Amino acid sequence: MSEKKRYGSVLYKAVEIIDYLRDIETPVTLMEICTVLKINKGTASKIMNSLLDLNLVMRDELTNRFTMGSRLIGYGAVATKQFNIETITAPIMEELHSKFGETLHLGIEQNGRMMYLRKYEAVSPVNLRSRVGQTIPLYASAMGKATLAAKPNQEIYNYYHAAEIIRYTENTITNFEHFMAEIERIRKRKYAVDNEEYELGVQCVAIALTKFGKNHGAISISVPKYRMNDNLRGDIIDSLLLTKDKIEKKL
Repeated sequence: MSEKKRYGSVLYKAVEIIDYLRDIETPVTLMEICTVLKINKGTASKIMNSLLDLNLVMRDELTNRFTMGSRLIGYGAVATKQFNIETITAPIMEELHSKFGETLHLGIEQNGRMMYLRKYEAVSPVNLRSRVGQTIPLYASAMGKATLAAKPNQEIYNYYHAAEIIRYTENTITNFEHFMAEIERIRKRKYAVDNEEYELGVQCVAIALTKFGKNHGAISISVPKYRMNDNLRGDIIDSLLLTKDKIEKKL
């Protein structure tokens, strides 16, 4: 264990707990936290009591289940305001949303996953179950694959072999050679496609935002499979490639 982590091990565990509460959709018990994160019950109890005192988590008195605390809303609001990529992309994403009326996401890579920074809901009654702050795997998402394609092959190799590769659907790419072939296709096209690789019934197209070798995020447009057709897909691809060019000139 590094010196940095040794002296802040409790803090690391507290952040793990908050991240876990962020990524799930339902309140959880202390035992669920202990089991999933492999934290000793006594340690977890002390951490949760401190987080409760700080209003970083909330506990339902009837069920004894935990959720994220309201104090985090303020942190998120300020962090969002300060994160410049949102300011740069907002006008162009609003144009895309007005044009297509489909679900748009802006995301950034965080700890080996993609995190949604902003979401524009589809105008259709059928919306995706994603939310701002949620994280998704790089290897099974259009935004993630577009982001990985901008990296050197060795970095992709290191990521893929360190990640827990889960077959979310029958279309999830779980073979490294096949995955690298997909990466090469993305590099040639300059966009990535999620063909129901993470969620059945949903197809996505995404572009990565890079400048001087640095990744600044990714943008995706997601469409229910029943609404996607060749004309719409082609229009989305053309619009996203133009968007990529416009935004990267501003970075």
